[in-house]
Amino acid sequence: MDAHAHTPVRSLLAAACVAAAVLSTPPPASAGETITIGTGAGREGIKDAGPSVGVDVARAADDVARAGEAARMAAEELARAVAVEQAARDRAQAAQRAADQAVPYADQAEDEAVQAEADAQEAARQLTLIAASRAEPGTVAQARLRSAEANSAAAVARAAADAARADVESRWRAANEASQAYWQACAARANAETGSALAANDRAAAMSAYNAAMAVVLGRDLKAGEAALQSEDYSAAFRRLTAVTAAARNEATSGFAERARTLIQKIEDVAAGKLGEARLRKLRGDDPGALAAAREVLERFAFSRAAEGARALLADPRLAALSGLAEAEELDRARSYSEAIAAYRELVRSHPESVPAFKARLRLEAMAKDPTIAAVLKEAADKAADASCPGWLIMARNYRDNGRPEEARELLRKVIASSPDSDYAREAGRMLEELPAAKS
Repeated sequence: MDAHAHTPVRSLLAAACVAAAVLSTPPPASAGETITIGTGAGREGIKDAGPSVGVDVARAADDVARAGEAARMAAEELARAVAVEQAARDRAQAAQRAADQAVPYADQAEDEAVQAEADAQEAARQLTLIAASRAEPGTVAQARLRSAEANSAAAVARAAADAARADVESRWRAANEASQAYWQACAARANAETGSALAANDRAAAMSAYNAAMAVVLGRDLKAGEAALQSEDYSAAFRRLTAVTAAARNEATSGFAERARTLIQKIEDVAAGKLGEARLRKLRGDDPGALAAAREVLERFAFSRAAEGARALLADPRLAALSGLAEAEELDRARSYSEAIAAYRELVRSHPESVPAFKARLRLEAMAKDPTIAAVLKEAADKAADASCPGWLIMARNYRDNGRPEEARELLRKVIASSPDSDYAREAGRMLEELPAAKS
């Protein structure tokens, strides 16, 4: 066997060392940038926006959503590429280790084959010398046997060395293929990183455009809220300012939200001051003043924390009676006499011992004697009768004609009770007389 037979295994060992060094180099870090995207809640702040501004914000919000989805998909692709790269790296390193482990065994097998071939050559030379010296036939036979055994051992050793070398070559090819797969995975990861970085940039640009559009809306709503607050239109101010706080949900628009919260707190302070005034007036015995202040809280600050306190204050029996009287008198002044009478009666029923109930009784007595009010009430009763009684009479006739006198009787009595002095009541009375007697 020639000395250059060792060359392939030695060369493979050197190449394996170089590949192992390359595989041990860590891949470049991801260039992706994490950007927080808004949830789209900013759309709540553009309900009253002008057409152009509203379209700009809606379009920007859609762009953010699309860019965010693209960035998410790019990030997922990058994660897959990283996983594939790591798996390829692990396979390449495992293949390299397997090739490295096979090299010493191949070198040893090659050394053993070379030695066996040298031994075979020596045995052949000894056989030639013995045959030439005309030695005894037995000596020649023994030399020939030793030569044959040496040749056989050399052949076995050579076969083992060739097999070991073929195994190393096979393992190296596998390691080389795994290394190529690894570098392909590295290239795929690099592409994915580029795509992810571009998607992140697109998302950042979309978010910047969205924030710019929202700044226009939020700035306008903030100014409108401030103007409403200055004009003491607290409900409109609160509506505008809460729209700002609801829409400004990221760092770029947080300044608008902070300013809006400050102004909302001012409104809450005004409401709390008015509630405090109502409580103080009640403590001083100024029930009308307390009632007016508490009702102002509910009318102008129904959205505030002070509203609950105002409702609790109005639940006090004294103020509740006074409030009931005020509501009844308001209906009275509006000539809604039926509703006013009902309100006065409810006041008398709910707070019979109160001063407002005493006033309600006096007013009910006066209303009962007032011909103008009586005329209005009669007109209202007639209108109500015209609206309801004809239908009830028709239904009563149907019940009567279909053998259901009890249902007919119930409706006819309803007609008489609702409008006793009307023609409808007289017609209902005649029909009642015609119905068969009720079963006992």
